[in-house]
Amino acid sequence: MALAGFFLVAVLLTHTLVRIVTERYLNSDIRETIAAELSEVPSTSLVDLLQKQYEDKVYVLATVRAPNIIPPDKVMVIQEALTRRLERPSELIVRAILAKDVSATGSTSQVTAQNLDGFFISSKISPCVMRIQLAEQALREVLMHRPDIILSEVNLVQFPRGPVVVATLQTSRPLIPEEVQEIEKKLQERLHDPKVRLLTRCMSTVDVDDRGRILYAWAHFGSQSPEDAALQERVQKAVAAELKQFPGLFVTNVDALSEGDHWNVRVEAAGIKIISPRDLIQVEKSVSRQVNRDTRIYLWFRSEAMLTRDGLSSVESFTSNQLKERKEQEKLGQP
Repeated sequence: MALAGFFLVAVLLTHTLVRIVTERYLNSDIRETIAAELSEVPSTSLVDLLQKQYEDKVYVLATVRAPNIIPPDKVMVIQEALTRRLERPSELIVRAILAKDVSATGSTSQVTAQNLDGFFISSKISPCVMRIQLAEQALREVLMHRPDIILSEVNLVQFPRGPVVVATLQTSRPLIPEEVQEIEKKLQERLHDPKVRLLTRCMSTVDVDDRGRILYAWAHFGSQSPEDAALQERVQKAVAAELKQFPGLFVTNVDALSEGDHWNVRVEAAGIKIISPRDLIQVEKSVSRQVNRDTRIYLWFRSEAMLTRDGLSSVESFTSNQLKERKEQEKLGQP
């Protein structure tokens, strides 16, 4: 009886040990395969791994830290690599945790997946990945003094004439060629490659608060005393009133910013009327007299205008009237 019991326990323990070893080898193969496939994706690393075997198929849930969502075609490539490595059908789901790696100014340190020694800074990175990461770091350093430009994504495209860095930017306006040329030169210096080109993909953004479109961000959200805020509003109203005297010119937004001994005023206007520089100078002089301070106006013309049976108006005014009519209808209980 003792021998039989010992034999039974030995069989159970052996079976459990074999299952644990098999699971460990399987987990190791899955982790190595996914890590190898992700090594070509910049700033991406495997964080956690869950796997389940069911009916001769391996189901894998991989948690990945990456700067962008892993596209489905890349997931398919990794899944096919798993199937080949494990020699059985596999199904992979990638759960992406979005994160960005940012180094100190001038740094060339790059982050890789943490190794067994707990060290995660390495120079042994794919040249392509290294180039993208250095390009992103350089772009962030160049743009850190441009709060109106937000760097969303950086990719590297290889063309026969050389590599092209594609930077996706969120801006209030598209960059002009001179700005791109200046950034491209700094990028070439940082990468030590005069052949690298920069392509900016500008995604226009419009920031609007309860006062209208924001033309000077700090003018809307900076810390001001009640007196300064009142003076700023006075300047803005004076500029808007002067410009509204021109028929066919619709002032949609005005932002005034105090700088030194003068006011800088950005104005957004729409319509069919374009005033001359002489007219603008007269407006500046009139406003300067009203506020007892030199005023400089920068008038941004837009061609958008709305023509209806009631006449010509700006799109903003037309939309505002539509909202008022809708509210009146709601009060009266009309659809």
